[in-house]
This record gives sequence, structure tokens and C-alpha cells, in this order.
Amino acid sequence: MVAMPATRLRASDTGAPAASLRARIAILSAWYPEPRDKASLRARIAILSAWYPEPRDNGAKHRLRATIDALVELGDVHVVVFLDETERQAVEGVPVAGVAGLAVLPLPEFHPYSPRAVLAGLSATPRSLNATWDPCIAAQLRRFIIERGIDTVIAADMRTVRYLLSLPEEITLIFDE
Repeated sequence: MVAMPATRLRASDTGAPAASLRARIAILSAWYPEPRDKASLRARIAILSAWYPEPRDNGAKHRLRATIDALVELGDVHVVVFLDETERQAVEGVPVAGVAGLAVLPLPEFHPYSPRAVLAGLSATPRSLNATWDPCIAAQLRRFIIERGIDTVIAADMRTVRYLLSLPEEITLIFDE
């Protein structure tokens, strides 16, 4: 299996408008590696998001739902949602149609004036990503991805990029913000 670097899909990649889901699916199809075994012909894709896809009450959730619906045609779609404690309680028990698996992980809050955030400002990585990084949450994500045999992971939100980059190298990573 060939691991692709994390990348951002642009209109210039496809010759189509950046919002075109069909163009994004075409690119994903071209990048998708051969199945590990011939018996398993369905793709195993995970989407990392900071938005719970249901109920669809804003544009980001509509976009996430459209991405899920389009990828279901390619294979089994798993969704990993990073939410703060209040949002996690609000969506507890709300089903997400069409997904093969769902995980809701905590998203640490960003406190811009905390000592951790100030120190994170010394890094080349945006400090909001460093200050909300938690190795325990990254380990939970890795376990979820590996246990399900997922080989393509899409970060659908900037807040999930640091966790996307913590995944094993053999997994195809796509940044779609």
C-alpha cells in the first residue's frame, strides 16, 4: 500500500469548482490503493470532523453530510467527531445514517492566554493546534482507525489536522478544509 502525504484538494487539481464533490471523489478514487485482500473490495474511509453531522442545522454540517453520502458509494465510511463536553452531551444518542462506525472524542478547548498556548506560539505549527493536542485522544483515534482496518482518513476540519498527522504512515491522509 502506498501512503499519500496529507494534501488539500484545490480547484486546479480537477479543473472543476472547489466545491464539486464529484471532483473530490474522482481524486480520492485515483489515489485509493489496491485492497489488502481480494475478498475485501470496499474502501474503508474515516472522516475526522469537529462537527456532528446531525441535525443538519448549519453549512458545515450540510457539507459533512454531503461528503458522507458521496463516499458511501466508494465504501464503508466511519466518522470520528471531536466535540467539547457540552456538545457531546447534546448529541448523545443521535444516530448518523449511512455510517459504518461512529466515534465521538473530546476536543480540548483552546485557551489563548494559557501558559500552554503561549508556549505553543514558539512552534511553527499554529498554536491553536498545539495547545489542543492530547496524546491520549490521539491514541484513542489510532486505536479506532487500526481496529477497523481503515486505510484512508480525511480531515474535514482544521481543528482535526494535528490528530490526522499522528496516524501511522501507511494510512492515506487527505486534508479537505
